[in-house]
Amino acid sequence: MNINREFLSRIFISALSVLMVFLITATSIISQVDISSLFFIPIAAVAWLLHNKKFTIVFFGLVVICFAVVVLGVARENFIQLAINVLQCGTTATMLFVGKGFYLKEKETARRDHLTGLLNSKGFNEKFIEEIQRFVRFSRPFSLIYLDVDNFKKVNDKFGHSVGDEVLSKIGGIIRQEVRVVDVPARMGGDEFIILLPETTEEQLRVVIEKLNCKLMEPFLEPKYPISFSCGGMTFHTLPMSSSEAIHLVDQLMYSVKHRHKNGYEIKSFR
Repeated sequence: MNINREFLSRIFISALSVLMVFLITATSIISQVDISSLFFIPIAAVAWLLHNKKFTIVFFGLVVICFAVVVLGVARENFIQLAINVLQCGTTATMLFVGKGFYLKEKETARRDHLTGLLNSKGFNEKFIEEIQRFVRFSRPFSLIYLDVDNFKKVNDKFGHSVGDEVLSKIGGIIRQEVRVVDVPARMGGDEFIILLPETTEEQLRVVIEKLNCKLMEPFLEPKYPISFSCGGMTFHTLPMSSSEAIHLVDQLMYSVKHRHKNGYEIKSFR
């Protein structure tokens, strides 16, 4: 549904921009008044709002053609000024397109954990809210995994924080490799990680946790690494009061494992 809305929004912006170009061209010819500077508006909208390189180039080509029509039909003697207008529109479109690229990159960076490359808590919360909205529409269960690295402090104390960072980075890489494309892994801070698994039942969740635990332990089997993993998993068939409550529930489940014996997991359902 979100994809359809985004697609329809792009179609609407594209159609409106093309219509505006033709209206500006027609108005110039009918009124015999050069208003070609208004081409700035649709091309700016396309460059910023759609941010699609191929479409922006094609659209700019359309604008150039319409400029030519205005030149031939309205003001041949002002060809130089019209050419300047074309150049200004092209420059504006380029600057907006590049600027939007930097903006999107910075926006994504603000939602990423620099150490592991996973989402941070802010980025995860945004994705989780989207999943909750999908649940409201389709009522399909989703699952959460909350994972904590046992004895991680010993790694930092014994080998230093640089080695600790390497361990966290490696854990993040393994998690990223083992989850599905639709899953949402994140580092919540410190040595705690969370994974959102859309449309995942208790049985599927158990398989994921067991496989993930095996993969996570492989690089750390040598004696110098005293770490293991405590994990809580919860499948939601109904929604709690808020997204933060859902995260709190699975977090508490993980801590119950950690306080009892560490190096294990527990799965529950929320109905």
